[in-house]
Amino acid sequence: MWTGLINGSGDRLRKWAQGAAARFRRLSDRRRAPRYNIPRLNVYHWTGAVPKPEEVASISETGAYFKTPDRWGPGTIIELTLQQSVESGNGPAGPHVSQRVAARVVRSDAGGLGVQFLYTKPHERVQVREFLAAVRSRSH
Repeated sequence: MWTGLINGSGDRLRKWAQGAAARFRRLSDRRRAPRYNIPRLNVYHWTGAVPKPEEVASISETGAYFKTPDRWGPGTIIELTLQQSVESGNGPAGPHVSQRVAARVVRSDAGGLGVQFLYTKPHERVQVREFLAAVRSRSH
């Protein structure tokens, strides 16, 4: 008798826990826009030395994560230039598409930096949205 109750309760408890975990993951993921992985998209930022390209691992119109050895604390404001070079067959890279954007560091880990884009004017968000559409279409 007890075995049946325990097994039945265990199944219900397991289903409840799985549902609660899924709800928590949705709540804890603060992303407000779809993320994209775009080939050959790099970010440049000034550190006092000559800027060098660093790979953007994922990007959306609200922020990005890029691979860098630089470590800045959350809250640090940085100016970024996003740039994609397009390969033309086996020849040299084609024309570049770029976009400047201000950003705030929201995460710093061993792999790089997570940033939130800062828009002071509505047209800045539109420019980033159009930039992402352009580089995504060039990547396919």
